[in-house]
Amino acid sequence: MSADRASADLTQLEPKSVWRFFAGLTGVPRPSKNEARIQKHVLDLAESLGFKSKRDAAGNIVITVPASPGCESAPITVLQGHLDMVCEKNAGVEQDFDNDPIRTIIAEDDEGLKIVRADGTTLGADNGIGVSLALAAATDPEVRGPPAVTRAGPLDPAAPGGAATRCWPGSSAPASPRCSAAGRACAG
Repeated sequence: MSADRASADLTQLEPKSVWRFFAGLTGVPRPSKNEARIQKHVLDLAESLGFKSKRDAAGNIVITVPASPGCESAPITVLQGHLDMVCEKNAGVEQDFDNDPIRTIIAEDDEGLKIVRADGTTLGADNGIGVSLALAAATDPEVRGPPAVTRAGPLDPAAPGGAATRCWPGSSAPASPRCSAAGRACAG
């Protein structure tokens, strides 16, 4: 990627913690079925934040976030998203999705509201922003809540071979119609 294609500074946007995490995600190439670098990024990030984390055999990154004081006995909350992105670019745009970060642009609409977009490519915001919101909630001292698990998995569910529904036995979250047994949390 050439130096003249620098990204906009997303960390100037509010809420800063959300955009800081999203800027980190856009800086790591993360095409579907090539998630090793983004998985390492998220695992290293979780470690730097002092959270327990692991990568399972399916490539899911599971980050355990402790409860806020006074919320320890509340049911576990599961926040989940996928780490990869659909990689599309406009004709004539030079972008190697396996090696180049996404170049972000901050624009304004007709009413002066800020819009974040990519420069001629997909942005990867469909779940990149979801993962960023989960990380921001986990690290914001103003957010009080129960113990939480953040699951950041591989493969966009809309992509061929995308993420399947995952059910976690032993969760106290209500069952989903997509899960076969009561007492399981469901994501996917």
